[in-house]
Amino acid sequence: AATFLSQGVETPAGTGTIWRVSLSVRADGLHIRAVPTGGAGARVPLATVLPQVKQLDVEALETAGLASGSGASSWRADWPVLRSMPSAVRITLGDRMPVVFPVSPLAMAAR
Repeated sequence: AATFLSQGVETPAGTGTIWRVSLSVRADGLHIRAVPTGGAGARVPLATVLPQVKQLDVEALETAGLASGSGASSWRADWPVLRSMPSAVRITLGDRMPVVFPVSPLAMAAR
């Protein structure tokens, strides 16, 4: 399961309401739920199930030297750095091609 905040669901990307997004795999498929945070007004939560997806892998890109001090970027299944964002997030649904979402400008340099 993964939970994160997203602000990229409105045009232009990154300018809309902040949503708390949860992804979890259950017996009947991948459950996706997005709930507006703060003063989101009349916005309602969004929810759906993708029944064909039975596996979810989420990884965060650790920028070179951020936490490890090694100088090399690497994908992690955890994110132990509390006061820093990853450069990117990679989501793989089942055996499909992974999708990479840049989180910061550093992500483009580390790809």
